[in-house]
Amino acid sequence: MSNRLSLILSIILTFLFSWILGLFFVWWSIGIAGFLAGIILPQKPFSAFKSGFWGGFLEWFVFSIYIDIRNHQLLSERVSILLFDFNFPLIIILFTSVIGGITASLGAVMSSHINGLFRKKYLFLEVFKEED
Repeated sequence: MSNRLSLILSIILTFLFSWILGLFFVWWSIGIAGFLAGIILPQKPFSAFKSGFWGGFLEWFVFSIYIDIRNHQLLSERVSILLFDFNFPLIIILFTSVIGGITASLGAVMSSHINGLFRKKYLFLEVFKEED
């Protein structure tokens, strides 16, 4: 499988897992979603970070926009005025999306390193292996 296809599939898996887990569990379950996507589609750490970040970012962006439309931007307007002293609700949506992206990317990077432990080329214990 090519790197680009693996990246796109991992973004889609992270998005879907985080959407499903977000319906039933707490906000940090998006990290578990990134971890699961990384276990299913193993990648190198930087690729895992990118796919986890974009999958988590997109999921929280879509979910935040959905909630924002449902409540007629009432909460995001008030919070943006409270934090930034001007009315620009998109900043709040982008800020929460970045937090979601970082959380999912940390789970994906952790799964990448755990996958690496089970592959011979990443096994750090070989450094301490006794020579015959």
